Amino acid sequence: MNRLRAFLHVHDFERRFTIEERAFLDAELQALARNQHRAPVFRHLRTEGQHDHFEIGCEGDRLRVVKTSNRGIWAVWWVLDDGGASEALRATDLAAPHATEPEQSVRRMIRTTAAKQFARWGMPELAAAATACKVANGTGVVRCERPAHAPKVITR
Repeated sequence: MNRLRAFLHVHDFERRFTIEERAFLDAELQALARNQHRAPVFRHLRTEGQHDHFEIGCEGDRLRVVKTSNRGIWAVWWVLDDGGASEALRATDLAAPHATEPEQSVRRMIRTTAAKQFARWGMPELAAAATACKVANGTGVVRCERPAHAPKVITR
């Protein structure tokens, strides 16, 4: 945020705006800075039949409960919650019984379908986490290979 303020100052944007516009811009920059350091929340609440209920949002905001039958979203939650501690989640456990290539179908279920759903819900951090989930060839183990600078997702 300081780099953005410095950019605005260097390019003399302060003279181009009225006092009200500068106050609005400063308030927006402060809101962006506050939101930048809040962790995304993604909790599994319960399962009812084929539907899973999740609580999503940002730390400090009012969280909303979403209901979905997308198994890829549950898989992303499991992998993020597990943190790579075990190799318990395998593609054969998630794939449909008639799937000829379970690894490919689970990879598509997680990396495209779940990521698009997170984006529709307005959670880009979770969409990025879904695209970072990988299915190991041969073993079918589902893992999440997120970059070190990615925000930690609160799952419990």
